Order: sequence, then structure tokens, then C-alpha cells
Amino acid sequence: MSKFSYKYLVLITLLLPLQTIAWDNVGEKLTNFPTMVQEVKSAGQWRDDDKVGYYRFIFIGAGIEHYKTKLFVQWISYETDEKPSELQSSISIIELNDVPVYGFNMPKCKDDTCSTIYFEASNTYDLTTHSIEIDFIGIGQYQFKQK
Repeated sequence: MSKFSYKYLVLITLLLPLQTIAWDNVGEKLTNFPTMVQEVKSAGQWRDDDKVGYYRFIFIGAGIEHYKTKLFVQWISYETDEKPSELQSSISIIELNDVPVYGFNMPKCKDDTCSTIYFEASNTYDLTTHSIEIDFIGIGQYQFKQK
């Protein structure tokens, strides 16, 4: 091997551990992961000015007699050559989570972008069923529709 090849081999060997640093403490962080989390789903694509990314839906459930669920949404930017993936916003769907009375399954996306989600929610006390639709209108913003 030439001196040129050795220089690159040494450089690659030194930089290789940097890729794994971000992964090194993931297991440690997951030990504090809430047991109520039933499902996490990444889907769709959002665009806001110069930022582009995807949605992450966090579905939480708890209860004994009246099992209730909550929904949280995160806007995560895509990783680029210049910067890593970043959490842009994380929200609680207030209409579902502040006074939890509904049981529902993980929402479905209306299209590939997932800018609108929908699902059926059952009131765990009076057993009425409601059609829910949520439009995401900007980073950290949404419109809630209940029918």
C-alpha cells in the first residue's frame, strides 16, 4: 500500500467509531421508556419552508375497567449530509388527551403524505362511537374534527 492509502485507512479507522456514538446509549435511554406506549409509527412526509421530514405517531394506552388511549405527534426532519435528523415539534392531541375518555386504535393516514389522519374512537363510559379526523397544517399545528 502507498502512503496515500495508509493515510485514508487511518482516517477511516479513526472516523468509523463516530458513526456509532449516537447509537451507543440508545439502550440506556430505552430503559426509561414508558410502559404505557403501545405503538410508535413513523409515516408520511411534511414540508415547511426549507424543512422536510416525517411524522412520528406515539400511541399510549392505559386503564383497567375503562381502557383509554392518547395520541402524541412529532415532526422529525430528515437527516442530511450537513446535519442529523432533528425533532422539530412534539405535541399532545389535546382534544383526546386532556380528559381521556376514548379508546381507539392507531390512526390511519388518508394519503401518502399523512397530512390527515382518521380513526374511530369509542367513549369508554357511554360507549358512543365518533369519527375523528386530524389535519396537520404546519409544524406543531393541527385541526381536530369530530363527527
